[in-house]
Amino acid sequence: MQEIEDNFKSNGGKFEEFRIGDLFEIKSNPQLNKDSFRFSANGEYPYFTRTVLNNGFAGYVDYLDEEHKICGNSLAVGMLGMQFFYMKKDFYAGQFTKTAFPKFKGFNETSAQYFIVLLNKYQKVFQGVLVRDFEELFNDSLIQLPTQNGEIAFDYMEAYIKELEADRVKELEYEKAQQLKAYLIATGLKDYTLTKAEQAALEIFEKYIKINNWGKPYLPAVDCSQQKSVQFQEFKIGELFEKIDRGDIFQQGRLQDNEGGINFIAQNDSNNGFVKRVSSDNYRVFLENSIVIGRQTGITYYQKDKFVTTDGLLVINNPKIINNEFNGLFITSLLSRQLLAFCYTHTVSAKKLVEVKIQLPTQNNAIDFDFMHTFIRAIEKIVIKEVVEWADKKIQATKQVINA
Repeated sequence: MQEIEDNFKSNGGKFEEFRIGDLFEIKSNPQLNKDSFRFSANGEYPYFTRTVLNNGFAGYVDYLDEEHKICGNSLAVGMLGMQFFYMKKDFYAGQFTKTAFPKFKGFNETSAQYFIVLLNKYQKVFQGVLVRDFEELFNDSLIQLPTQNGEIAFDYMEAYIKELEADRVKELEYEKAQQLKAYLIATGLKDYTLTKAEQAALEIFEKYIKINNWGKPYLPAVDCSQQKSVQFQEFKIGELFEKIDRGDIFQQGRLQDNEGGINFIAQNDSNNGFVKRVSSDNYRVFLENSIVIGRQTGITYYQKDKFVTTDGLLVINNPKIINNEFNGLFITSLLSRQLLAFCYTHTVSAKKLVEVKIQLPTQNNAIDFDFMHTFIRAIEKIVIKEVVEWADKKIQATKQVINA
C-alpha cells in the first residue's frame, strides 16, 4: 500500500475536492412493489429495496419490461438506510430508492468501491434530512478524490482497492492458519486426520445411534475394517455415582470477582455454565472432572477444573468413572440427552437422578474408557476439519467476489 501511495505522489498526484452533484446524477427509480414481479432463484435481475443487507437485494426477478428496468454500472441507495451499493447489472427497484449515475468515463466495479466508501461516510448526515431534501444535500456534498494532471486518477483508485482486496485475502488466510494452530494446541493434536481407530469408533457409535432411533447422525461416512467388539450397556446414574451433591445457597451478587480465583458455574445455557472467576472463601469447592446438572432445566455441563456453584445445580463426581476430559465429555453428552427430555415434565432431584439411565460402551462387561477417549478425539478432529473447510470456503468466496 505504501508503494502505491509513494508512486502516486512522486508522479504529481494529489487529492482535490469535488462536488458530488458534478460527478453523479441522482434519480428516483421507477418503482414497483414486490407483487409486480416474479421472484426466482434463477432470476436474471436483482430487485433492489431499502434494506442495507445483501447488497440491498430482496431477491432476483424475471424480466418485466424496459420501462421499469434501471441501468447497471451505477450506485443504488435506499431512502431509509441511506447506504450506497454498486449495481453491476441492470436491475429493478422497490419504493423509496434512488440511483446515482456517473457523469464521467472510467467508472467500473473496482472504482465504484472507492466511491462507495466516500459516499457512505455521509450515511448519518443523509439520514438526518427529509427525503425531499436528500437530492439537494447529495449534490452539494463534497468528497476528496485523487487526481493527476487535473484528471481523476482512476488508475490510483483501482490499484488502491485491489491492494486492499489482496490484503483481505492474506488476512483471511492468516486467520485460518492461526485458528487451526489454536485448535490443535488447545486439543493437543498434531493434525485433524482421523486414525483407523477413530474411524472405527465413529462407525460403532453410528450403529448405536441407529439402534436407538436417534435418526441420521451428523458424522462423516466411514469405511472401517478394524472393528472392536464394543457393546453398549445400560447403567443407572446411581450405579456410576454413589453420591449426588448440591451447590451452596447464596446470592450471586455477593460473590466477589477475583481474576485469580475459581470458576463460578450457574444455571445458564451458554459458555458451559461459566459466569466469572470469584473468591471461593466460605463456599464449598467442588472437584475437577465433575458433571453439573441444572435442576430446573436439565442442562448438563462437564467441569474440567474446580468450581463453586449454586443450590440450583446438582454435582456428580467419581474419579473411577470420570478421570479425564474425554470420559467427562462423553458421559455428559449422553446424560444431557436423557435429562433434556426428562425435564419437559419433571424437575431433576437427587432422588430422581439416581434412576436415570444411560448406555456406555463396554468390553468384557467393563466400561470401555479407551473407546470414549478415541470417540471424543474423533469428534474434535471433525470439528477442526469443518472450521478449516469453512475458512477455505470463506477465502474462496472472497476471491470470487474480488475477481467477479
